[in-house]
Amino acid sequence: MALHGPAPQTPPPGWRAPERGYAVCSLPRSGSNLLCDLMSHSGQAGSPAELLHDNAKTAAARPAAEWMAALAAAGTRHGGPFAIKLFPEHLARLELKHGIRFFDWFPNLQLILLRRRDLLAQAVSLAIARQTGSWVKSNPGHHGEARYDAGYIAGLLDRLVEWEAYWRRHIAVSGSATLELVYEDFEHDPPSGANAALAFLGLPPIPADTAGSDWLGRQGGSLNQEWCARFRADMQRGGYLLRDRPRRARPNPQTLLDWLRGRLTQPAFRLRRRD
Repeated sequence: MALHGPAPQTPPPGWRAPERGYAVCSLPRSGSNLLCDLMSHSGQAGSPAELLHDNAKTAAARPAAEWMAALAAAGTRHGGPFAIKLFPEHLARLELKHGIRFFDWFPNLQLILLRRRDLLAQAVSLAIARQTGSWVKSNPGHHGEARYDAGYIAGLLDRLVEWEAYWRRHIAVSGSATLELVYEDFEHDPPSGANAALAFLGLPPIPADTAGSDWLGRQGGSLNQEWCARFRADMQRGGYLLRDRPRRARPNPQTLLDWLRGRLTQPAFRLRRRD
């Protein structure tokens, strides 16, 4: 088993990252489609899209410099600043499979952290979307019927906690200029969320007559509320399985060597003679 991932692919001499740009640092089912659609309609902020999604043409692996150049071109094709929507899984795939650390290539981006306050409602929404295939209001889905599964929801809840922690760690270390938006604060007035993001970027607000994203809309309904209540009842009755407890670190060869070296330098173990 390999102990290391692929060799890091660092920007070559002469690499020019976009001078202006931003990334919507998001999590699934946080209102990112709604926010990014409104920002695109503003005509000032480019079009923040999932350029690293598995199905995106710009996600196809190729030499690092060529790949990142294609990404930079795609992120600016609508005019305005470079714009992209990112999920932690996008960045993990880039780094673990290809050795590309996205922010090494795009270091000067302003960040918009988009999250939800109610993580359980987010996990339930994600469970329903994954089972039905319905990710926006206009798409009724094609996968099948949603079936309640407390264990499945618990696993998604843990994953959301990990993904949000990933973004917070990155922001803490990078020191990048960051705006934090909470979905519940603008879900009933989507333009207010878009205008907050535009103001952060130094761009004018969306025109008053800009059409709302009716095709996106809110998808949560009685089923979501029913599952949230049922999950809370299940957890109170049966107890949470502590999937979110700290994970044991992966074995590190150097740690093992240090431990062995310490054991070999300790005084020999002696048996005590019984009287």
